[in-house]
Order: sequence, then C-alpha cells, then structure tokens
Amino acid sequence: PQRVVYEEDSLRTEFFTDHPWELARPRVVLENDGRDAERKDWSLLSQPDRPVDGESPEKGQKPDPKMTPARAYDQARKEFYEMRLQQDIERRVAKEEAMATGAYFGKSTLQIGMELEDKIFEEWKAWASAEVIQQEQRRAAMYTGVDNETAALPQGDQEVEAALGEVDATIPAQGQEARGGAAFVP
Repeated sequence: PQRVVYEEDSLRTEFFTDHPWELARPRVVLENDGRDAERKDWSLLSQPDRPVDGESPEKGQKPDPKMTPARAYDQARKEFYEMRLQQDIERRVAKEEAMATGAYFGKSTLQIGMELEDKIFEEWKAWASAEVIQQEQRRAAMYTGVDNETAALPQGDQEVEAALGEVDATIPAQGQEARGGAAFVP
C-alpha cells in the first residue's frame, strides 16, 4: 500500500517534538466531515467550538507566501503560548473566586508530593541511623582481644613455662618451611 502523507504531518511532528507534554493532555476526539477549512477561520488559533490542543498551532499556520515556514511556525507557537497562558489565568482566577466563596480543594499536588517526600526521607533517616549503629557494632566486634599491656604472659607461672618449653623444641630455629598449605611437623 502507498503511504498517505499530509502536509500537516511534518508540522505536527515538529510541534510535538518541541512540546511532548502536549500529548499528555486529555483531548476530545470529535468526528467531523473533514471540511473544517471551509467553515473555520484558521487565521485565528482559537475556534469557538473547538478546544485548544496540540493540533491548533499546525492548523493556525497561515499560508502567507511572504512568510517562511519557520516564521509561520514561530507565530503560531507564540499565539498558542498566549492562549495557554490565558487559560491558566482563567483557571487560577476561577479557583481563587471559588475559595473566596468557601470552596475547599484539598491539598495541591505540590503539598502531596512534599508530604510523600518527607515520609520517605524520615524512613530513610531511620534506616540510615540503624545502619550506622549496625556498622559500629560490627566494627567493635572485629576487635575482641585485649590491650597490649594486659596481653603479656604472667611471669613465673610454672605450667605456662613448661608448655612453652615443649613447643620451643618443635619449632625450627629459622622458621618453618612452606609445604603446601597445611602445617606439617615431622
């Protein structure tokens, strides 16, 4: 089958490459008869019966022969940004008016995010302090000997002297010869 290519495809690709989050916005998909160009004035980006979405800038690029495609894209994008800004302002004003009359909207996404972050941080802090205590205990357990001052053998103990005398006879004067890992005494 032959691939169907429209002029707007490259404009749409460029816009959504520049604005990937526009794809995440909810969109109403309306069936139409494909004759929007005849009924709508696309010299204006906003249409009374159509919400502004990522398709609007592509349709709003005026086919002015004096204007380069890049210039037309920039102009349509600027109009799109102004419309999004206007929508945000209207949304904020509506929220402020509702709050002034007693509406309660609950926590904002920012507040919810900060609470979740604080909770995870507190969990991490508890885990980290437990890890530090555990490492200190391991470090303390690695050294179980006695200090050098108390490590000296008591002088004059007859049993210890006799045991050392027996062992001294089996140790060669120049040290032991290495014979494959296990201690070997003939």
